[in-house]
Amino acid sequence: MNKFEVDTTIFPHVIVDDFLSIDDYNTLVQLGKDTSDKLDVARAKILLNDTHIVDTTKYLPILESYMKELKPENLKKEYYLDILMLVTTSDYNQVVHCDSESKLLSCAVYLYPENNYGTFLGPEGECDYQIPWKTNRAFIFCRGDDTWHTYKAKENELPRCSVNLTLKEVR
Repeated sequence: MNKFEVDTTIFPHVIVDDFLSIDDYNTLVQLGKDTSDKLDVARAKILLNDTHIVDTTKYLPILESYMKELKPENLKKEYYLDILMLVTTSDYNQVVHCDSESKLLSCAVYLYPENNYGTFLGPEGECDYQIPWKTNRAFIFCRGDDTWHTYKAKENELPRCSVNLTLKEVR
């Protein structure tokens, strides 16, 4: 893995381009497109934990290395890798939020389309700083009381699809 820099704009996070392997990226894009063709709600959540679509053994040590830099004390906790695909229709707006306390590290990987909104960050819920959208870009951070963020889909565009790899605390 390449050396990375922690960006402390708004709150500490890492941005990684070309995060997924080409094969995993292509497989997930196809799954997302197959799902979006049948989408009849504003947001679909597809749990991928038990599907073996993504090899968790490949990504777990990578995510742990980011957690070691962002919040090393989280490594002392018992956790597991949760994988969820999110497909949203145009005009979808997620409520500004901080992740639940069980999320030790969040990694959102943008899948498609080529052009959309990324993730918006901001203090106390005023999220106007954008992590730009780029396919196969990962936005990675560890949850904190100040990690306000949101996402939305561009109006009149193709569905927005991302996959979230989350290190969740065993409770």
